[in-house]
Amino acid sequence: MYQIPANKISMIFDREFEGSIRAVLEQIQSRGAPFSRFHFHADCRDGLVLLMDDTCHIALKSENTPMKGNRFEPALAKQVENPKNLHLRQLISQHKSVLTFSVGKGSLAKRGETATEKRAFEPALSLTDRATMWQLLHALLNALMGQRAPLAVLFHATQQLLEPAEIIANDRAGLPLKSMINPSTFSSGTKIKGNPLVGFRAMGSEVIFGRRLILHEVNLPLNQSMGLATKVMQTCYDNGVLMPNGHHTTEFTGATLDIRQRPPSAANPFGTFELLFSDVHHANENFITADTLRQSIFGRKFFQRPVTLS
Repeated sequence: MYQIPANKISMIFDREFEGSIRAVLEQIQSRGAPFSRFHFHADCRDGLVLLMDDTCHIALKSENTPMKGNRFEPALAKQVENPKNLHLRQLISQHKSVLTFSVGKGSLAKRGETATEKRAFEPALSLTDRATMWQLLHALLNALMGQRAPLAVLFHATQQLLEPAEIIANDRAGLPLKSMINPSTFSSGTKIKGNPLVGFRAMGSEVIFGRRLILHEVNLPLNQSMGLATKVMQTCYDNGVLMPNGHHTTEFTGATLDIRQRPPSAANPFGTFELLFSDVHHANENFITADTLRQSIFGRKFFQRPVTLS
Protein backbone atom coordinates (compact mmCIF):
# COMPACT_ATOMS: atom_id res chain seq x y z
CA MET A 1 0.00 0.00 0.00
CA TYR A 2 1.33 3.45 -0.93
CA GLN A 3 0.24 6.54 0.91
CA ILE A 4 1.24 10.18 1.03
CA PRO A 5 2.63 10.75 4.53
CA ALA A 6 1.14 14.26 4.57
CA ASN A 7 -2.33 12.72 4.78
CA LYS A 8 -1.54 10.73 7.91
CA ILE A 9 -2.05 11.24 11.64
CA SER A 10 -0.53 8.95 14.30
CA MET A 11 -1.58 8.57 17.93
CA ILE A 12 0.83 7.04 20.47
CA PHE A 13 -0.48 4.95 23.40
CA ASP A 14 0.73 2.78 26.24
CA ARG A 15 0.93 -0.78 24.97
CA GLU A 16 -1.36 -2.05 27.76
CA PHE A 17 -4.17 0.02 26.25
CA GLU A 18 -3.86 -1.62 22.83
CA GLY A 19 -6.58 -4.17 23.53
CA SER A 20 -9.15 -1.42 24.09
CA ILE A 21 -8.52 0.40 20.80
CA ARG A 22 -10.72 -1.86 18.70
CA ALA A 23 -13.62 -1.48 21.13
CA VAL A 24 -13.30 2.31 20.87
CA LEU A 25 -13.25 2.12 17.06
CA GLU A 26 -16.36 -0.08 17.08
CA GLN A 27 -18.08 2.44 19.33
CA ILE A 28 -17.25 5.29 16.93
CA GLN A 29 -18.38 3.21 13.95
CA SER A 30 -21.80 2.67 15.56
CA ARG A 31 -22.47 6.42 15.72
CA GLY A 32 -23.42 6.60 12.06
CA ALA A 33 -22.14 8.86 9.30
CA PRO A 34 -19.42 9.49 8.37
CA PHE A 35 -17.95 6.50 10.23
CA SER A 36 -20.70 3.96 9.56
CA ARG A 37 -19.30 3.25 6.09
CA PHE A 38 -16.12 1.75 7.56
CA HIS A 39 -15.68 -1.98 8.04
CA PHE A 40 -13.07 -4.04 9.87
CA HIS A 41 -10.43 -5.96 8.02
CA ALA A 42 -7.57 -8.07 9.37
CA ASP A 43 -4.31 -7.89 7.44
CA CYS A 44 -2.60 -11.01 8.76
CA ARG A 45 0.59 -10.45 6.79
CA ASP A 46 1.46 -7.27 8.66
CA GLY A 47 -0.40 -8.11 11.85
CA LEU A 48 -2.57 -5.00 11.60
CA VAL A 49 -6.24 -4.44 12.35
CA LEU A 50 -7.67 -1.99 9.84
CA LEU A 51 -10.87 0.02 9.81
CA MET A 52 -11.23 1.18 6.24
CA ASP A 53 -13.22 2.11 3.21
CA ASP A 54 -12.13 3.50 -0.15
CA THR A 55 -10.94 6.83 1.28
CA CYS A 56 -9.81 6.22 4.85
CA HIS A 57 -8.03 3.54 6.83
CA ILE A 58 -6.70 3.03 10.34
CA ALA A 59 -3.73 0.84 11.27
CA LEU A 60 -2.69 -0.27 14.76
CA LYS A 61 0.78 -1.66 15.40
CA SER A 62 2.94 -2.26 18.46
CA GLU A 63 5.97 0.00 18.43
CA ASN A 64 8.96 -1.58 20.15
CA THR A 65 11.77 0.91 19.54
CA PRO A 66 10.42 4.35 18.63
CA MET A 67 13.57 6.01 20.03
CA LYS A 68 15.89 4.29 17.54
CA GLY A 69 13.81 4.42 14.39
CA ASN A 70 12.05 1.60 12.56
CA ARG A 71 10.41 0.61 9.32
CA PHE A 72 6.87 1.43 10.44
CA GLU A 73 7.23 5.02 11.66
CA PRO A 74 10.58 6.72 10.89
CA ALA A 75 8.85 10.11 11.10
CA LEU A 76 7.76 9.35 14.66
CA ALA A 77 11.28 8.34 15.67
CA LYS A 78 12.66 11.56 14.17
CA GLN A 79 10.25 13.70 16.17
CA VAL A 80 10.82 11.86 19.42
CA GLU A 81 14.55 12.54 19.09
CA ASN A 82 13.93 16.25 18.52
CA PRO A 83 15.29 18.14 21.58
CA LYS A 84 12.24 20.42 21.49
CA ASN A 85 10.07 17.40 22.32
CA LEU A 86 12.00 16.45 25.46
CA HIS A 87 8.87 16.32 27.64
CA LEU A 88 7.23 13.93 25.18
CA ARG A 89 10.45 11.97 24.76
CA GLN A 90 10.36 11.18 28.46
CA LEU A 91 6.86 9.74 28.03
CA ILE A 92 7.46 7.82 24.81
CA SER A 93 10.36 5.59 25.74
CA GLN A 94 9.70 2.01 24.60
CA HIS A 95 6.98 -0.61 24.24
CA LYS A 96 4.27 1.69 22.96
CA SER A 97 1.50 1.27 20.40
CA VAL A 98 0.92 3.53 17.41
CA LEU A 99 -2.50 4.08 15.81
CA THR A 100 -2.15 5.62 12.35
CA PHE A 101 -4.95 6.74 10.05
CA SER A 102 -5.00 8.52 6.72
CA VAL A 103 -7.41 9.88 4.15
CA GLY A 104 -6.87 9.83 0.42
CA LYS A 105 -8.47 8.85 -2.86
CA GLY A 106 -7.39 5.33 -3.67
CA SER A 107 -5.23 5.20 -0.55
CA LEU A 108 -5.54 1.42 -0.43
CA ALA A 109 -4.72 0.86 -4.10
CA LYS A 110 -1.29 -0.46 -4.98
CA ARG A 111 0.82 2.18 -6.66
CA GLY A 112 3.50 1.95 -9.33
CA GLU A 113 6.79 0.22 -8.72
CA THR A 114 9.22 2.88 -9.97
CA ALA A 115 10.52 5.68 -7.75
CA THR A 116 8.85 8.29 -9.97
CA GLU A 117 5.49 6.53 -9.76
CA LYS A 118 5.75 6.15 -6.00
CA ARG A 119 6.47 9.85 -5.57
CA ALA A 120 3.50 10.88 -7.73
CA PHE A 121 0.82 12.75 -5.82
CA GLU A 122 -2.62 11.26 -5.53
CA PRO A 123 -5.60 13.18 -6.90
CA ALA A 124 -6.64 16.19 -4.86
CA LEU A 125 -8.67 15.26 -1.83
CA SER A 126 -12.11 16.72 -1.41
CA LEU A 127 -12.85 18.89 1.59
CA THR A 128 -15.22 16.17 2.75
CA ASP A 129 -12.33 13.69 2.91
CA ARG A 130 -10.24 16.10 4.94
CA ALA A 131 -13.19 16.83 7.22
CA THR A 132 -13.56 13.09 7.82
CA MET A 133 -9.93 12.84 8.92
CA TRP A 134 -10.37 15.73 11.33
CA GLN A 135 -13.68 14.37 12.66
CA LEU A 136 -12.08 10.98 13.21
CA LEU A 137 -9.22 12.50 15.20
CA HIS A 138 -11.63 14.36 17.48
CA ALA A 139 -13.93 11.36 17.86
CA LEU A 140 -10.96 9.25 18.95
CA LEU A 141 -9.65 11.91 21.33
CA ASN A 142 -13.04 12.46 22.94
CA ALA A 143 -13.67 8.72 23.32
CA LEU A 144 -10.24 8.04 24.76
CA MET A 145 -9.87 11.00 27.11
CA GLY A 146 -12.35 9.40 29.48
CA GLN A 147 -10.28 6.22 29.63
CA ARG A 148 -6.58 6.67 29.01
CA ALA A 149 -5.51 9.51 26.78
CA PRO A 150 -2.92 9.05 24.04
CA LEU A 151 0.57 10.15 25.02
CA ALA A 152 0.93 12.29 21.90
CA VAL A 153 -0.40 12.91 18.39
CA LEU A 154 1.89 13.21 15.36
CA PHE A 155 0.72 15.26 12.34
CA HIS A 156 2.76 13.94 9.42
CA ALA A 157 1.91 16.98 7.28
CA THR A 158 3.82 19.40 9.50
CA GLN A 159 5.92 16.91 11.52
CA GLN A 160 4.40 18.30 14.71
CA LEU A 161 4.20 16.17 17.83
CA LEU A 162 1.46 17.54 20.09
CA GLU A 163 -0.11 16.57 23.36
CA PRO A 164 -3.86 15.76 23.17
CA ALA A 165 -4.66 18.50 25.68
CA GLU A 166 -3.12 21.08 23.33
CA ILE A 167 -5.33 19.94 20.45
CA ILE A 168 -8.46 20.03 22.60
CA ALA A 169 -7.54 23.48 23.94
CA ASN A 170 -7.20 24.84 20.39
CA ASP A 171 -10.59 23.37 19.52
CA ARG A 172 -12.29 24.99 22.52
CA ALA A 173 -10.67 28.30 21.60
CA GLY A 174 -12.31 28.10 18.17
CA LEU A 175 -9.06 27.35 16.34
CA PRO A 176 -9.26 23.61 15.59
CA LEU A 177 -7.14 23.94 12.46
CA LYS A 178 -4.30 25.58 14.37
CA SER A 179 -3.09 22.17 15.55
CA MET A 180 -2.38 21.07 11.99
CA ILE A 181 -0.49 24.20 10.90
CA ASN A 182 3.25 24.71 11.33
CA PRO A 183 4.11 28.42 10.82
CA SER A 184 7.07 29.41 8.67
CA THR A 185 8.17 33.02 8.05
CA PHE A 186 10.24 34.67 5.32
CA SER A 187 11.48 38.19 4.54
CA SER A 188 9.77 39.83 1.57
CA GLY A 189 12.44 42.46 0.88
CA THR A 190 10.04 45.38 1.40
CA LYS A 191 10.91 47.57 4.39
CA ILE A 192 9.03 49.95 6.70
CA LYS A 193 11.30 52.32 8.66
CA GLY A 194 14.24 50.09 7.82
CA ASN A 195 12.60 46.90 9.08
CA PRO A 196 11.87 44.21 6.48
CA LEU A 197 8.30 42.99 6.25
CA VAL A 198 7.71 39.37 7.05
CA GLY A 199 5.72 36.89 5.01
CA PHE A 200 4.00 33.91 6.54
CA ARG A 201 3.56 30.35 5.22
CA ALA A 202 0.94 28.11 6.80
CA MET A 203 2.74 24.79 6.35
CA GLY A 204 0.20 21.98 6.41
CA SER A 205 -2.66 24.02 4.95
CA GLU A 206 -2.14 22.16 1.66
CA VAL A 207 -3.26 18.96 3.36
CA ILE A 208 -6.45 20.55 4.64
CA PHE A 209 -7.36 22.57 1.55
CA GLY A 210 -5.20 21.25 -1.28
CA ARG A 211 -3.08 24.43 -1.55
CA ARG A 212 -0.60 26.15 0.73
CA LEU A 213 -1.78 29.41 2.29
CA ILE A 214 0.77 32.26 2.13
CA LEU A 215 0.37 35.77 3.57
CA HIS A 216 2.69 38.33 1.94
CA GLU A 217 4.13 41.40 3.69
CA VAL A 218 2.06 41.08 6.82
CA ASN A 219 3.30 43.66 9.31
CA LEU A 220 2.37 41.49 12.28
CA PRO A 221 4.00 39.41 15.01
CA LEU A 222 4.05 35.69 14.26
CA ASN A 223 1.23 34.83 16.65
CA GLN A 224 -1.06 37.44 15.04
CA SER A 225 -0.16 36.20 11.55
CA MET A 226 -1.10 32.76 12.79
CA GLY A 227 -4.44 34.11 14.00
CA LEU A 228 -5.16 35.78 10.66
CA ALA A 229 -4.17 32.69 8.64
CA THR A 230 -6.24 30.45 10.89
CA LYS A 231 -9.24 32.75 10.53
CA VAL A 232 -9.00 32.61 6.72
CA MET A 233 -8.77 28.81 6.69
CA GLN A 234 -11.42 28.32 9.36
CA THR A 235 -13.86 30.48 7.39
CA CYS A 236 -13.15 28.43 4.26
CA TYR A 237 -13.71 25.26 6.23
CA ASP A 238 -16.91 26.46 7.91
CA ASN A 239 -18.35 27.52 4.53
CA GLY A 240 -17.45 24.22 2.89
CA VAL A 241 -15.44 25.73 0.05
CA LEU A 242 -12.13 24.82 -1.50
CA MET A 243 -9.36 27.29 -2.13
CA PRO A 244 -9.96 29.50 -5.19
CA ASN A 245 -8.63 29.32 -8.71
CA GLY A 246 -7.51 32.39 -10.58
CA HIS A 247 -6.76 35.91 -9.41
CA HIS A 248 -8.99 38.37 -7.62
CA THR A 249 -8.81 41.71 -5.79
CA THR A 250 -11.35 42.68 -3.17
CA GLU A 251 -11.74 45.92 -1.19
CA PHE A 252 -11.85 46.00 2.58
CA THR A 253 -12.16 49.00 4.85
CA GLY A 254 -8.88 50.90 4.70
CA ALA A 255 -6.99 48.55 2.42
CA THR A 256 -7.10 46.29 -0.60
CA LEU A 257 -6.57 42.56 -0.38
CA ASP A 258 -5.08 40.93 -3.46
CA ILE A 259 -5.83 37.21 -3.70
CA ARG A 260 -4.14 34.90 -6.16
CA GLN A 261 -3.70 31.21 -6.76
CA ARG A 262 -0.47 29.87 -8.24
CA PRO A 263 -0.07 26.50 -9.97
CA PRO A 264 2.00 23.65 -8.49
CA SER A 265 5.77 24.11 -8.52
CA ALA A 266 8.86 22.34 -7.21
CA ALA A 267 8.74 24.38 -4.00
CA ASN A 268 4.97 24.00 -3.59
CA PRO A 269 3.82 20.75 -5.26
CA PHE A 270 0.18 21.41 -4.33
CA GLY A 271 0.15 25.02 -5.54
CA THR A 272 -0.49 28.08 -3.38
CA PHE A 273 -3.29 30.35 -2.21
CA GLU A 274 -1.73 33.78 -1.54
CA LEU A 275 -2.97 36.96 0.13
CA LEU A 276 -1.25 40.33 -0.42
CA PHE A 277 -2.27 43.52 1.37
CA SER A 278 -1.71 46.75 -0.55
CA ASP A 279 -1.55 48.71 2.70
CA VAL A 280 0.16 46.66 5.37
CA HIS A 281 -0.42 49.35 8.01
CA HIS A 282 -4.08 48.34 8.18
CA ALA A 283 -3.48 44.59 8.26
CA ASN A 284 -4.03 43.06 11.65
CA GLU A 285 -5.56 40.00 13.19
CA ASN A 286 -9.04 41.57 13.30
CA PHE A 287 -8.71 43.17 9.87
CA ILE A 288 -10.61 40.37 8.16
CA THR A 289 -13.60 39.01 10.03
CA ALA A 290 -15.57 35.91 9.19
CA ASP A 291 -18.43 38.13 8.00
CA THR A 292 -16.29 40.20 5.62
CA LEU A 293 -14.72 37.07 4.20
CA ARG A 294 -18.09 35.49 3.67
CA GLN A 295 -19.63 38.57 2.06
CA SER A 296 -16.68 39.87 0.04
CA ILE A 297 -15.07 36.65 -1.14
CA PHE A 298 -17.22 33.59 -0.61
CA GLY A 299 -20.27 35.13 -2.25
CA ARG A 300 -18.43 35.47 -5.57
CA LYS A 301 -18.05 32.88 -8.30
CA PHE A 302 -14.32 33.17 -7.77
CA PHE A 303 -14.32 29.99 -5.70
CA GLN A 304 -14.86 26.45 -6.81
CA ARG A 305 -18.24 24.86 -6.25
CA PRO A 306 -18.92 24.50 -2.50
CA VAL A 307 -18.53 21.05 -0.99
CA THR A 308 -21.08 19.86 1.55
CA LEU A 309 -19.34 18.47 4.62
CA SER A 310 -20.48 15.14 6.00
